[in-house]
Amino acid sequence: MNLNEQMGKKYDRSNFFLEQNHTLDNETNIKEYDLSNSYFRYFKAIKPTRPFQITKYDANRPDRVSREAYGIMDYWWIILKFNNISDVFYEFQEGDIIEIPDVQDIKDFLKVVQKQMSRDSRDAEHELTKKNNRSSRV
Repeated sequence: MNLNEQMGKKYDRSNFFLEQNHTLDNETNIKEYDLSNSYFRYFKAIKPTRPFQITKYDANRPDRVSREAYGIMDYWWIILKFNNISDVFYEFQEGDIIEIPDVQDIKDFLKVVQKQMSRDSRDAEHELTKKNNRSSRV
């Protein structure tokens, strides 16, 4: 896997949704993302944000705004989530003014999320082990 693929996987927004594994028929393992319980609740804007007016060039393209604001496209989904934008075709238009969070707040958020994801993964594994132990006793 090349560096671009690794970075794409690392910052894929689905990596920041709570992940749960479900086993069906003791064989099939299904991975499910809980989209209503996003890790974004851990985001804290401590440093001042800055306004950004979307240009004709940037309309419908949060990846371009991310590149312009941070030098990389990876934080496009954070910009959208921070501004409560769910539809770039209607809510990310030329002339709209959005807030750009400070890059340090984003980096701090990513560190917190990685720690929390690790805890959640350990908790899920522990629960699965307990469940499997209970079912094997029956």
